[in-house]
Amino acid sequence: MKLWATLFLVAIAALVWVGSGFVSKVVLLHRLSNQIEGTAIKWGVLTQGGEKYHIFADYKTELFSGRHIFKKPTYRTYEAAEDALEGVRTDKVLIWYRDQVATLEHEFPMKEAVQTGIVAALFGYFIFLRRYVSQF
Repeated sequence: MKLWATLFLVAIAALVWVGSGFVSKVVLLHRLSNQIEGTAIKWGVLTQGGEKYHIFADYKTELFSGRHIFKKPTYRTYEAAEDALEGVRTDKVLIWYRDQVATLEHEFPMKEAVQTGIVAALFGYFIFLRRYVSQF
């Protein structure tokens, strides 16, 4: 009985942890509802640690300017990031913003959605298992 209760509490904690991360990303995605077209002033490669390279873009709009560092993908060599940069470089960029928060990436957090679904299914399995075992 105590083992089941411990596993149940761990499943609840995991569901709350993963679910809150998913919900926070969806809320941020929903809040960034305004769009504006901007001009990319500079594109480049940024070094983040030993073998981590990211593409960045400095942009300017009528309302604000800033720098966006693309989190995905991460490149292992500077040359690979330079090659990828040629494929994404453009003069006009679409910027999603609200108040002081702006980004060039506006994607649904699919990884977090799948993780939340798996943990929720595990939680449901524990509830089903408890009811099934209690019948005997």
